Amino acid sequence: MPGLHRGCGTRLGGQRDPGVRDSGVRQEAVRVRADVVDVLGSWCGLVVGERGTVGPGSPAVEDLVVFLDMNLAWLASHDAAGDFHAEVGELAEAGRLVVDHAARERDVLGCCQRPDCGQDVRAADPGERVVRCDGGHEWGPEAWLALSSKPRGGHRSRRRRAERKG
Repeated sequence: MPGLHRGCGTRLGGQRDPGVRDSGVRQEAVRVRADVVDVLGSWCGLVVGERGTVGPGSPAVEDLVVFLDMNLAWLASHDAAGDFHAEVGELAEAGRLVVDHAARERDVLGCCQRPDCGQDVRAADPGERVVRCDGGHEWGPEAWLALSSKPRGGHRSRRRRAERKG
């Protein structure tokens, strides 16, 4: 959880991630980071309230996680254990989606050269011998260098010109 919280944090703040063009990803990163603190803090509150123990030293995600980990056996036997598991799983999935989306944005190799396409061509998954554009066209290794040397974002420029005309 701390790693995903930090990963979402790299999409924010003064150090803008130049590979992430979608402000919706940044908004989702803000939401996920806030949810992580809220949900973990809430579960820490349950432990403190029902066990009468001293809570974590700070609201830092790392401290919340350490506190919950120290009380994990108790939480696992609690009536709300299923809710705890589900909420933490949902947070982890939301964080992974933000981090993975940002990684996909950085993996743009160039612009698809097929007529009437112009979509971004993205890096292949490890072990694949082709890359694909967002429109589904595949490019083999022999075309990769040519794709990476073409100007990126041509379809975005065409879209912006069309929006100004329309």
